[in-house]
Amino acid sequence: MQSNKRTIIIKDQTYDSLESAAKAFGRHRNTVDYRLSKGWTPEQAMGLVPPPNFACKTPGIPVQVKNQKFKTIKAAAKHFNRAYTHVIEMLKKGRSIEQALGLVKRYEPLQSKNPELGSVDFSS
Repeated sequence: MQSNKRTIIIKDQTYDSLESAAKAFGRHRNTVDYRLSKGWTPEQAMGLVPPPNFACKTPGIPVQVKNQKFKTIKAAAKHFNRAYTHVIEMLKKGRSIEQALGLVKRYEPLQSKNPELGSVDFSS
């Protein structure tokens, strides 16, 4: 069986997983994983050295959720205890901000709202 753990070396220290390295540096594992996938060095991903030049800062997008205004999507994600990278991925998939934040369940149009009404017995 293959393990999902990846070892990572940061400042000559080897960590047995992204999770353990992220904890050691006070970072969220998803943030570290995302940064590494975008070409950041492990030291940059942990905030030990400045981020790469291609990772420019943006002013953010203001958003209103449940009659509450937030300066950025990141601020809303933090308020609702969601990973910013996950929220952004859900928005890219076409989800509403409420769905991306996990506040509203997404309706799957191909699923029956009443599965007991849609069942068919083929045994007869």
